Amino acid sequence: MGSFCSSMTDEDKQSVFVDDDIATARKKDHRIKKLLLLGAGGSGKSTFFKQLQTIHGHGFSDKDRISYKNHVYHQIIEQMKRIISRAEEFSEDYPEEFGDCKIGNEAIESAEYFELLRDDAPVTEDITDKVQILWRDNGIRNTFAKRAKFGVTDSTGYFFDEIKRISSPNYIPSFEVCFMRAFAHNNANVYVYKQRMFCCAVTAPQAWWTNSSQSKAHN
Repeated sequence: MGSFCSSMTDEDKQSVFVDDDIATARKKDHRIKKLLLLGAGGSGKSTFFKQLQTIHGHGFSDKDRISYKNHVYHQIIEQMKRIISRAEEFSEDYPEEFGDCKIGNEAIESAEYFELLRDDAPVTEDITDKVQILWRDNGIRNTFAKRAKFGVTDSTGYFFDEIKRISSPNYIPSFEVCFMRAFAHNNANVYVYKQRMFCCAVTAPQAWWTNSSQSKAHN
């Protein structure tokens, strides 16, 4: 065995190490229980995942929760900008059907402010005030009620309701907020959970079909 190893080139030795790593990874992968959850929005996929995370996982660490703060801020700004854009589009292009989406005069200045705002801007006191003004506007509320038409997540309403608390410098997202944020774009990506030898991919049927089709096309 010693003479065999000594006769191997550096390239051959490296190849053996790589093969060993691949074999070890395959053994570990075989021990992981895999589950793919498919279902429309509101069918209970997220609730099931939350129970797994709570019972079999360790939740989110303090470091993870703090890191989600900027993600929450990004969602608040990006989603409000999207609602404003659709409110204007709906009310101007389809006034008979979506006239109730028109933004009121008291909220127009705040809407114009948001249209120029960067998605990655921190949620300051000024932005907080403007979110509250917009969220009280009937046109914004009616547009939000039609969110299924243009991809605004349900959790966004919670963030708008809690904007004063969320904008506090000492704010740290709770487990529930981190969980909601993790699933904010569930319709576009497969979210993978791997903990204690358990792997759970959660996605909507359309996303799974799209990803699956693209994978087959590349193969």
